[in-house]
Amino acid sequence: MTTVGGLELPLPDPVNQKFDPISDRVTEGLISFSGKQVLNEQRDVKAKFGFSGKLKEAADTVNADQKYVAGNFGIEKQFTNGVMSEGGISKSDLNRVNQHKARNMNSDISATKYHTRAAMQLPYQMRLSYQFEFAKNDHRNRSGADLSDSRSRTSKLSLGRPAHKNVYLRGSLSHGRTSSDLKTSVASATYRQSKYKRQYVDDNTRRRDKTWLLSLGYSIDGGELTPELDKIRFGLDVTHARTKSNQASAEIHSKTYMLSASRSFDL
Repeated sequence: MTTVGGLELPLPDPVNQKFDPISDRVTEGLISFSGKQVLNEQRDVKAKFGFSGKLKEAADTVNADQKYVAGNFGIEKQFTNGVMSEGGISKSDLNRVNQHKARNMNSDISATKYHTRAAMQLPYQMRLSYQFEFAKNDHRNRSGADLSDSRSRTSKLSLGRPAHKNVYLRGSLSHGRTSSDLKTSVASATYRQSKYKRQYVDDNTRRRDKTWLLSLGYSIDGGELTPELDKIRFGLDVTHARTKSNQASAEIHSKTYMLSASRSFDL
């Protein structure tokens, strides 16, 4: 056990209290709906809306079990010079397993996020975009949960262009800062390093994490495969992440595969 900000937290593993690595299969289901509604005759102002729900369960990793629901609404404006701007709000709620074997593990989180984005067309079919987000996270249903309440600001700059009729390349750089009672700040692109100001692995060493993340996405129109699948778009996203830490239970090596199918409708 270690004391952090007046809270007693178990080390190294919050469930099994040991350093043994755990191999587990995580099952995740997601359903989502999103759309746009044209608001004027020029068809250059649109309302955007969406809803999603997710259920995640793991056989052995109890603290991975969770339910998640989210909704969003925004306004988009398209200008004649190829510039697009939008702004909106989203709200979400994450319900996790809070206790296991009479031990506090996780808190539930309600989040509110505001965002604004601008994009413009550049020569050679390139598209440049900038997005800013401000989010508030409210933690609850765990002793000391209020210590994790936070506000975050994130800026993201992206540049992309078509490389083939079925391939779109995009690179992005993001910077985020999160402030809370625990005073944690993170800056990231594809590599992230975290130094914990108040969480210690032992009496003299602060916890440090280093994360590498590589992701690849591919999408294709169903009509390219067979006429019966016209207007349906299929996607495959692969993410490979590895986290190294001087706290053994924080060592993570994961691969994630996501298949998706979507269709657009004109309203």
